[in-house]
Amino acid sequence: MWDTRQVWNCDETGLFWKQRSTSHACVPISFAKPHGFKVDKKRVTILFGGNAAGHKLTPLFINQHQNPRCFKNEDPEDYGIFWAANKKGWVTKVVFEDWFKDNFLPEVKSYYQEEGLDERILLLLDNAPGHP
Repeated sequence: MWDTRQVWNCDETGLFWKQRSTSHACVPISFAKPHGFKVDKKRVTILFGGNAAGHKLTPLFINQHQNPRCFKNEDPEDYGIFWAANKKGWVTKVVFEDWFKDNFLPEVKSYYQEEGLDERILLLLDNAPGHP
């Protein structure tokens, strides 16, 4: 039987950080969506995870840039996040496998050592194309 500390779930969400929300504004439609206006689709994908007992994993942020200006002289891991980059800012097979091997497994193994559990992992994921 599985212990709740050994059952993990991960899922990602997209954050369109530069997109303006005009659908809830109190302005006429002609001002809300001017002719020739193109919605900015700059996004950050964030992968959250945790186990059934409530332990949260360090989130993975996927951006379009490996070294954005906000981290000019900083390391993103100093802020308690893992950082990855690709052209569109999405979870791809390569990004997911790197996160799984380099971040998920070491973090879960150290958690298991603290809790005194045997290393059995049940990871629940959706069937997104980026999850091999």
